[in-house]
Amino acid sequence: SGGFGRWFKCKELADSAINWSDHVKLIFHMSHRLDGDLYFENIYTHHSDNVCFSLEPVLTHELDMLVASADIGIALYSVDELEYRATLIGLAAGKIGNYLKCGVPVIATRLQSLSYIEEYGCGILVDDEKDIINAIECIMSNRALYSQNAYQCYRTLWHPEKYLNSILTFFS
Repeated sequence: SGGFGRWFKCKELADSAINWSDHVKLIFHMSHRLDGDLYFENIYTHHSDNVCFSLEPVLTHELDMLVASADIGIALYSVDELEYRATLIGLAAGKIGNYLKCGVPVIATRLQSLSYIEEYGCGILVDDEKDIINAIECIMSNRALYSQNAYQCYRTLWHPEKYLNSILTFFS
């Protein structure tokens, strides 16, 4: 769910799905139309049967329902493309926050600022795309616990109420 591009390692992710078992599908949901985007077109026209595309953006109020329908959310970040922004992404990664809010466990790039994912037991960090299938199998073997931990992580780190008092104090 969300953006599509080199900075999210979409090609590497789609390439890794070639080796996944037939019952595991990668679904890219587009947040906007990508007509004419050569990076997207190359992946879209040369993908494996394990890769599907949801090309119609949904309305904002429908996004949570779409995200909640996933078994696992994937959030990969290219340090080469994003540079320092990737290493500081932490709690600014909107797609991760949305996955957690919906109780969806996360597989993400191993970055120090994302270490909370493993600390809360709401997902698995990977060093390389080839590690994703093992992470999927691990999460699916105990998805209920990972999902419960995702909700807890969201309530503890992401929920807006955590920050409202400091914002109100600042503007008062």
